[in-house]
Amino acid sequence: MNMILIAGRARVGKTTFAKLIAEQIFKMGQTPILLSFADPIKEEAKRKGYSKEHTPEKHREFCQELGEQKRSEDSDYWIRKFDDKVKSAQTQEQKDIRDKKKYWERVIIADDCRYLNEIAYGTLYSATMLFLSSGKRKLTTGNWRKHKSEELATSLEAGLNPLIKSFNGIICNDKTIEELQKIIKNNISVWSGAVIECEKEECNCHVCKGRRDGTLPPLEEVIENLMDLFTLDDLKNEEEKDRDDEEEDTDDSDS
Repeated sequence: MNMILIAGRARVGKTTFAKLIAEQIFKMGQTPILLSFADPIKEEAKRKGYSKEHTPEKHREFCQELGEQKRSEDSDYWIRKFDDKVKSAQTQEQKDIRDKKKYWERVIIADDCRYLNEIAYGTLYSATMLFLSSGKRKLTTGNWRKHKSEELATSLEAGLNPLIKSFNGIICNDKTIEELQKIIKNNISVWSGAVIECEKEECNCHVCKGRRDGTLPPLEEVIENLMDLFTLDDLKNEEEKDRDDEEEDTDDSDS
């Protein structure tokens, strides 16, 4: 089973992007499964009568409030709900393999990666992480843009967050659907795991080893390691910049 997680600001086109990816995956003979970390929230909003189509602002407000309420009680609440569906897909995939069925390989596609622990969750599954950028296109504004669910994507879009390094691709969505389809067609074999860019068997990091022997580390540990990695990268970059500045000062003093 493979996984693709898509991040980006609200209304940048993540759901459309996910559906286009699913179409290509199906054509390749894999089975796409469109999931969302917010699926349980949307289902509850529907039960309350808040429709995305008919009452979009009420729907968004309800979803943001419920999502934040549960997240404040348990930061990984929605991730566990999502993981239940992932585990179910894995079980069905394994059954199809045993039954020698065609098109057994599942590809999970999630169009709403919004939080740090969701990025860390993707790391656990060696997911393909994609960031959909608005590029030159201006997105609609509103007070809801200030909600916590938008903070990560906004900082990534602005180039202010080092976590952008954890993404496998940054796709600019400011042209036509046809241009977006072309980008997907050119990259889908790698994104879906049909073509492997590196041999995971040779990697001995705690995540890859855990995937091989079935002892994945706790999500909190992955988040901590993820942040440590980028903090170290930033420190190295600062040290290199300081050394370059010192060399320039030495050159100036010699001249």
